[in-house]
Amino acid sequence: MSLFPLLLLAITLISAVLILGNWRWQHKTKARLLRFDLKPKAVRNGHESIPHCVNRYLESVMPQEAHFESVILTHRGFFNMAEKGQNWKAFRSQQWVAPNAYQFLWDGRIQILPGLTVQVHDGLIGELGILQAQLAGWIPLAYQNDRATLAQGELLRFLAESVWYPWMLKPENGVSWQAIGENKAEASICLGSNRVSLVFEFGDDGKVLSVFCHDRPRLVAGKPQPTPWFGRFWDYREFNGFCLPHAGEVAWVIDGQEHPYWRGTLETVEYAQSAERQVGFGVKKASSIHHAFGHDHEAHHP
Repeated sequence: MSLFPLLLLAITLISAVLILGNWRWQHKTKARLLRFDLKPKAVRNGHESIPHCVNRYLESVMPQEAHFESVILTHRGFFNMAEKGQNWKAFRSQQWVAPNAYQFLWDGRIQILPGLTVQVHDGLIGELGILQAQLAGWIPLAYQNDRATLAQGELLRFLAESVWYPWMLKPENGVSWQAIGENKAEASICLGSNRVSLVFEFGDDGKVLSVFCHDRPRLVAGKPQPTPWFGRFWDYREFNGFCLPHAGEVAWVIDGQEHPYWRGTLETVEYAQSAERQVGFGVKKASSIHHAFGHDHEAHHP
C-alpha cells in the first residue's frame, strides 16, 4: 500500500491546524484591540517647561504641530529565547498604539521552525498589563494578566517606545521631566496606581541614544524581581515626516552583565488622527505578519 495518501492526509491536517490556530489568534487580537481604553490620560498642562535636551530632540525629529491619536508599527528582527546565554530566533511583529491613552498591543510571531511560530501578545489595555504566548495559536506557553507589577513593566515599555511616537513626550500628554546633566533627562508618567520613570540619554545630534531604568519587574521563578533594563536606538531615518530610529536593541542587566533579548528594525509606521480607525483598520492587517517569514531581512542575525 502506498504511503502517499497517508502523507498527503497528514500534511493537510497539519496545515488545517496551523491555519485554524492563526485564525484563533487573529480573533484574540481583535478582541483585545476592542478593549482599548481610548480616553486621553493627560493630567498636566502644556506650559510646563522641559529640559533643553528634550526640547531640542522634539524639534529635531517631528513637525512642530504633529499630534496623532493612533500608531501602527511593524518590526522584524531577532528575539533571544534563552533566559541565560543566547538562542536567537527570527520574529515579525505588528503593534497598535494609542499614545495619548497609554494603550498598546504588540502582536509578535517568533519563528521556532519553518512554518511553526510562537505567537505573543504583550501590551497595556485599560490599566492592566497583558502577556500571553502560544505555540501555533494552540498550545499555551505563558500567560500573565491583571498584575500590578506587569502593568508597571508594560508602562515602562510604552514610555521607552515613545521614540516612535515622540509627540507623546510633551508635558500636555502627562509627561513630567527632570533634567539630569546636559544630555540626560528623566521622564515620568502615571497610569492608575502605577508611576514609572525612565532616563533618556541624548547624543550630540540631539537624538535619543538610549533609555534606562533601575527596576523594571522581571519574572524570576514566577516572581517579579526589579532588574535594570535599557534600550538602545540608532540609524535614524525619515518615516512619514518624522525622524525615527530604524534599529534598536533591548536588554536586561543581570548580575552586572548585559542580556539582550530583542534586536530589530522598524519597517513601517502609520499614523492616524482617529484611534477608533486604528482598531478597525489594524485588525484587517493582522494576518499579514503570519506570512512574512522567508523574506530577506535588513536586521542581521546576532
